[in-house]
Amino acid sequence: MIYPEALPVTGGLILGSIARYTYNRTHRWSYVIGILIIALCATISSGEFRQSWGFLLGDIVIVSLSASSAFLLVGHASRRKPHRD
Repeated sequence: MIYPEALPVTGGLILGSIARYTYNRTHRWSYVIGILIIALCATISSGEFRQSWGFLLGDIVIVSLSASSAFLLVGHASRRKPHRD
């Protein structure tokens, strides 16, 4: 695989973007479960689990950081109002 960290980063960005729009309607534990599932899929698909399951912890951090970044950036972009002269 050329970019082994592409799946956790992309998955986290998608999860964070979806989470921002469904934040009030969805229980927070569903986001935690989503992060764990994406990280597990990333660890298995990259084959890192053959060396050590410790890579799962790294993927959890990557997914969490990218999801948090997307959550904050989408929220900031949706609150900005267009500047009119």
